[in-house]
Amino acid sequence: TEAMREEVKARRWPERYRAKPKPETEGFETFAARFRAEHGGRLSRSWQGQNVAAVGKWLEFKPDLSWRDFTLPEFNRFINHLADVEEMADNTIKAYLSHTKGILEYAEVYRLEVPRDYLRVKYSAMAPERLWLTADEMERWAGYPFEDAADRRDSDRFLMACLTALRYSDWHQMAAGPMELFGGQAFRVMQKKTKTPVTVALSAWAE
Repeated sequence: TEAMREEVKARRWPERYRAKPKPETEGFETFAARFRAEHGGRLSRSWQGQNVAAVGKWLEFKPDLSWRDFTLPEFNRFINHLADVEEMADNTIKAYLSHTKGILEYAEVYRLEVPRDYLRVKYSAMAPERLWLTADEMERWAGYPFEDAADRRDSDRFLMACLTALRYSDWHQMAAGPMELFGGQAFRVMQKKTKTPVTVALSAWAE
């Protein structure tokens, strides 16, 4: 597209780069809309929707967001927020970071004062060395003689999360009330993240 050709020229010829208009009054959200508008002709609706979502997550995380906030420490806090509070999947976090980097790189073309920390931001999905519990280890864990009832309860929640693949936050919020059981072989829980109910089948051990 013409916008992309101009971007390439701006990188090759500094005088064109210096001549690029500088939208100093545009904030992150407004500039991101410009970015989508200038690239929308060659990108899918799905990409544009994800770009909007990434911008929205930044503004939820930091409502008074400014260009100078895109430092490495702030990126790390944002990533931790998405992973721990929002409980987002690794691939979703990687996609949001990719969209953010694209916007910041384009902002540099427009000579906006953007910290270049985004070039050093990396996020790895599930680590290949992540540890897994064997069935024997889980059996020994389940039989451990905890002295504190709270420790026993937290341990049981963790083991049930392993056996059902539910998020810890879903088990945590169920502590105050009973589960909806179906014949002892399944139960239903309202997921905290998606706000939708899910029915979980129980294995013989989990039951």
